[in-house]
Amino acid sequence: MRWFVLLLQGVARVVCKRPWTILLIAALVTLAAGWLAATRLTVSSDQDRLVSDKLLFQQIYLDFIKNFKDQEFLYVVIDGREPRKAEAFADDLAARLARSPGLIRQVTYRIGPEQLGQNLLLYLDMEQVEALKNQAERTAPELTPILKSGRIDALLGWIGRQLSGPITSEQAGAALFDVMGSLVDGLSQSVTTDGPYRSPLAQFDDNRLHRYTFTDNGRFLVMLIDVPKDYSTSEVIEEPLAAIRKALNESRAALPGVAAGLTGRPVLQSDEMRTTNRDMMRATIIAVIGVSLLFTLAFGSLWRPLLGVLTLLVSIVWTLGFTAATIGELNLLSAVFILVIIGVGINWGMHLLARYMEERERGLPVEEALTKAMVTAAVGNLTCAATAAAAFFCALATDFKALAELGFIAGSGILLSLIAMLTVYPALLLLYDRRTDRRGRLHLTRLAPLQALVRRPVLVLTGAVLVTVALGVWTVRLRFDDNLLNLQSQGLESVEWELALMKESRESTWFAATQVDTLDDAERLTWQLSKLPTVGKVTSLLDILPAEQYHKRQLLEQAAVALRPLTPRTDAPADPASVAATRQALRRMADGLELIEEKLFAAGREADIKSVHALIDRIDMAERALRTGGPAVAGRLARFQQAFMADLAERLDHWRPRLHPAQVTPDTLPEVVRNRFIGQNARKLIMITPAKNIWDPKAMAEFVTELRTVDPTVTGPPVTSYEATRLMRRSFQQTALLSLAVVAALVWFHFQRGRAVFLAFVPLLTGLVWLEGAMGLFGISFNLANFFAVPILIGTGIDGGIQMVQRMYEEPHRPMLETSTATSVTLSSLTTLLAFGSLMLGQHRGIASLGQIMALGTFSIMVATIFILPAIHERLIRSGRSGRSNTTGGRP
Repeated sequence: MRWFVLLLQGVARVVCKRPWTILLIAALVTLAAGWLAATRLTVSSDQDRLVSDKLLFQQIYLDFIKNFKDQEFLYVVIDGREPRKAEAFADDLAARLARSPGLIRQVTYRIGPEQLGQNLLLYLDMEQVEALKNQAERTAPELTPILKSGRIDALLGWIGRQLSGPITSEQAGAALFDVMGSLVDGLSQSVTTDGPYRSPLAQFDDNRLHRYTFTDNGRFLVMLIDVPKDYSTSEVIEEPLAAIRKALNESRAALPGVAAGLTGRPVLQSDEMRTTNRDMMRATIIAVIGVSLLFTLAFGSLWRPLLGVLTLLVSIVWTLGFTAATIGELNLLSAVFILVIIGVGINWGMHLLARYMEERERGLPVEEALTKAMVTAAVGNLTCAATAAAAFFCALATDFKALAELGFIAGSGILLSLIAMLTVYPALLLLYDRRTDRRGRLHLTRLAPLQALVRRPVLVLTGAVLVTVALGVWTVRLRFDDNLLNLQSQGLESVEWELALMKESRESTWFAATQVDTLDDAERLTWQLSKLPTVGKVTSLLDILPAEQYHKRQLLEQAAVALRPLTPRTDAPADPASVAATRQALRRMADGLELIEEKLFAAGREADIKSVHALIDRIDMAERALRTGGPAVAGRLARFQQAFMADLAERLDHWRPRLHPAQVTPDTLPEVVRNRFIGQNARKLIMITPAKNIWDPKAMAEFVTELRTVDPTVTGPPVTSYEATRLMRRSFQQTALLSLAVVAALVWFHFQRGRAVFLAFVPLLTGLVWLEGAMGLFGISFNLANFFAVPILIGTGIDGGIQMVQRMYEEPHRPMLETSTATSVTLSSLTTLLAFGSLMLGQHRGIASLGQIMALGTFSIMVATIFILPAIHERLIRSGRSGRSNTTGGRP
């Protein structure tokens, strides 16, 4: 280690002789780094790039994305307990979203004639097609002469006879009443006014024939929204999401009383990024201000600490420029490096300033005090920076790309901050203190008052053992929470609606996916998958292609033959006799409805009874209008029946082609359906929805494991999330163990004494035990957001042990708490605590938990360092085994 000392002495000489040259070079490097960061550094929010594409599960998923493009939609979930209101809400929202074509690619929430075309009737159930055919064959012979007559009274009379016949209570429903009500209302209005004709057949319009996408249990109406994604922005879908939420709020205002919300994986990720970005920005500001205040108060000076903070900001710019020149981008995890540098990089400046002020208090001039401080403090700083950087560099050995990049950037940033603190900061201190003799203004807070306690080492060490044992008992309660939803902020709409969708409909916005070559393969695999207990629903082309097409087409052809004679006359006149006949037909309809009312009463169908009452009232109103209409009523009746028959003829002509549908094949499916279920390589997609809460790690593991028994190449968000979670846990554990080994090797290289290495590790290992015990005691779990705190604590927590043991061997007979080293160790721990502890104020529960663990861990290690090591040192002094003095600052 002698060459370390020589190197530091050389650096100190250059700084003392040419401080302005050092600062000029630093300024140029800072400008270059800032330019690189501004022009070349990008932010990637693509979560598909967080793991290595060399992993098999990731390769399968990326191939799926390439073949089927992005299948991750935004989901609007609408309360479907009142279906008509839910459908109206969906229509209103879709109309509003259509006004933002650049932000909204497609909205899918219903299917109807515009998608299915002339093949619409093939999508009816077989029973419905058979009923349509039977109805056509039964009623066409009766209706043919009626329509050829063109008389409305004949049609109403036929309806009255049907109502008086053997109609069941099941056949008497809202649809039947709507048809009759529209016809009666149209008649009533036409004979009382000379206004334009209003079609009573509006409910047979194409826009009334849509099938909305309700969940299987009808609990929710679900809208799928496809939006462009911009991975160069932090929230990916920021603009489309804002437009959708604005439209959603407008629909809520227009249709109050309908509950609806937005969710889906892209929404959850965007909400998470917005929350974490806000939390990180707030934490960074608080950390910088907190560290500056702590630095200033502890050293009783304003400018010396602020010069250190300025140097810290310079090192951050250097790191950004270095990242731009090497990796070229920041990912969702690597952006945390700024807090790492704030919390750790400032420590080297604190150790340097504390030792410098101590030497100045001893009467040394500026250059000599600075040189000695740089040599003595920086020996420990070099090893501390190396251990901290190495702990992060250990992440490079993992396949978790995001963690590896964070490790590389943070480790490099720590080394760059050390370089800045060994060059820029001493040059600034030198120029500042050279102007005048500022020795009288020097002030350094000491921990000497605690020395009285440390003078009773047995008591301190016994207490430490008792605390360790007591907290160690609670470590058995320590848990790892894999549930990603538990990391999100509480009260987020996207989280609440995701949970509601799973809980109340047993459906999810997440689905697994597999690909097959043929429909036969799809049928076989669908049958196998549907038998799995963890599978809720399997969707494929088999669900999109109409079933039993050949039989249905035969039945529809027969219906077409039966309906072919229906040709309404459109010019039939009306006279007073026609008016009387129409009134009589209306009375017969009312009589028939009264018979139906009795059947409904017997069946206990109160809602339909009310509809019948209302319909009878409307019939009475129409009959009264005919009776009191005067001489003009016959002419008005003629106009109505002619317009109605022309309307009916037009609709029959519109519907007749649908009775001759073509065979539906995968190639003739609507483009929106074909693109979703048929890939660019012609393979067919099968989507598998879980039966249980996919966010529950146990349920997710069971789901993925069972799917792989049928198809080992199954992919999709549940599979990639499951594998990524396992990879993250392995990566964190691997990084923690590897960093512990590397740190131990570096500490041995520094001291090359077993006892010194042991002493340096005592506070770190003790603090980690206290941390885990406190987590078990307070119910704080490890999770995928906070587990990386362990390798960070290993890399940074050893700092205090190294510095204290280094000083212990430099001045073996001096009480540790009277030295500036104890102060700087305490302050550096507090800066780390402040930097990461500021995360506890975050709304994102994962970020907040990272702050909790870092604060608890840093505090535990700090307490162990400033009490246990001085107590051990005191004990060694008394036993005469404290070691030889080494004033060179080299290896003890």
